[in-house]
Amino acid sequence: ATTHRGVESSLRYDFSKLSKTLSGLSAYATYTFTDATYQQGNFAGRDLPFYSRHVATLGMRYAIQRWSFNVDGYAQSKQRSPGDPATSTTYQTQESSNGSLGDIPGYALLNMRLGYDFGKSAQNLKLAFGIKNLFDRRYFTRSTDNNAGKYVGLPRTFYIQASLAY
Repeated sequence: ATTHRGVESSLRYDFSKLSKTLSGLSAYATYTFTDATYQQGNFAGRDLPFYSRHVATLGMRYAIQRWSFNVDGYAQSKQRSPGDPATSTTYQTQESSNGSLGDIPGYALLNMRLGYDFGKSAQNLKLAFGIKNLFDRRYFTRSTDNNAGKYVGLPRTFYIQASLAY
């Protein structure tokens, strides 16, 4: 009843290959293209709900001794929440009165993270501090389940992370 096609890709580059003074600096990028459509019924040929055709990340990492610093951007294209093709003939792109149906705009976020690795003498303890959605970009998603409606995306979030390996 549906067709899914796409491609995933990723790249990573270590700048120390250019110069030893750039040792520890690397860049990375990912990109995913997906085309998922209904093949029959009222919405034949139209996009399935709740997926982005384009999703990408772009980031830099700098690691020196036991410290690491990451900055990355994440972006996704719009999504659809058109309704149920079993009960509707209208593929809804405008927002419904309860917020559950209609297009969901794409968005982009910037994240940062600073980490320290204490090493084997401390049970491989790793501590990090980070900020997700650094510029507090407002975005939303929708839901068509029992809690139908419009939901605000993650606001600027500060976090502390710890891990042990033993």
